[in-house]
Amino acid sequence: MGEQPILDVIGDVGSMDDDHRLLIPSRVRDSLEWFPRKGSKPFTLIADLRESGLIRLYPAERARARVDAIRRQLVADHAEPLRALAALADRYRELSYYSSDSRVHCGAAVGWHLRSASLHVMTLERRAARLQELKAALDFPDE
Repeated sequence: MGEQPILDVIGDVGSMDDDHRLLIPSRVRDSLEWFPRKGSKPFTLIADLRESGLIRLYPAERARARVDAIRRQLVADHAEPLRALAALADRYRELSYYSSDSRVHCGAAVGWHLRSASLHVMTLERRAARLQELKAALDFPDE
């Protein structure tokens, strides 16, 4: 898959309802070759909880081995493996996508991370901070 489909959906915003179900916009779903199509069985995802208000979703079948490798490394090498494993469980969470309603069922922990009260996948605060950070790059050149 080329880069153009992804470039076409940058800025699309999903919404989360009170039950922590995240609606994935149709243009985003259609641009991802691995995303299940309408009528598919429930699909397991791994959510990588990044900075507050931001997550990255991966198909579980592709990401589970990577998370397991990190888990093994923490058990073998970390000075505080139990604490590190708890943080790993906080960062990577399994979610389910249901094509019947085009929603990822996130649960309260991921909903809180996304600050679901704002109703946006990327919180308005994150969007405003990004705009401020990139202000100079986004300005029209002076004529």
